[in-house]
Amino acid sequence: MVDKVRWLGAVGTYFTKNRKGELTQSEIKLLLDYTISIWDLIEKIKTEGFLKQIREQELAEVGKRLFRIHNAVGSLQNVMMRYVTNVNDTSKVLKDSKGNEYAFEPETIMMPTLWGYVTHLELTVAILKEVFDIERINASLAKPISLRGRLTIDPVKKVLENYSGTDLFRDVDTELRNAISHYEFDFIRRGPNSLLIYRDCEMQLGDAMIASKKANILFTAVILTILHMKKVNPFLMM
Repeated sequence: MVDKVRWLGAVGTYFTKNRKGELTQSEIKLLLDYTISIWDLIEKIKTEGFLKQIREQELAEVGKRLFRIHNAVGSLQNVMMRYVTNVNDTSKVLKDSKGNEYAFEPETIMMPTLWGYVTHLELTVAILKEVFDIERINASLAKPISLRGRLTIDPVKKVLENYSGTDLFRDVDTELRNAISHYEFDFIRRGPNSLLIYRDCEMQLGDAMIASKKANILFTAVILTILHMKKVNPFLMM
């Protein structure tokens, strides 16, 4: 319990001081909530012998690679969010360093956000698979699910929720992820609003941006905590 409290303090301090302004106070709270969930999940999996054996150096290399992707996608995502104050604007004019102006439709600005959603969920699964023996965890369940060699976000989410009741994935919409991945979505206008339509669902573009930012924060909480609990300093990679 003491270790968890210290870690929560370290994460909170890092984002309020070292990365000040990157996350809002409500986003830092969400980050800490996710951190509690992944910490508790790791402790349970470790106690019950479902952690994979992976060397610190090997895990550190995996962490560096995933962080490079995260930073590349996250930077583009943050630029889009910084410029967009109202995604329902009919167009948004951005200027480059030379003062040239470019007009973008809301749909164009949304695409990096949607890609960011998928990417951060895939990165989250990637680091979970490095340290959790998902197949053995699934086999231990009273009612294992059929994996069929698929360890994407949907089966991994189901296995871990059935195993521990974790709420780590409470903000993950796998239908949205699948629709984006397979380009089974569309943009429509309804009055003053721009909407994302996918698989009999609809979402305000502003809500899609929030969902994407949450996926970013989820990945951050998961990888920071996994690396820390495996004795690798994650802050050196950010």
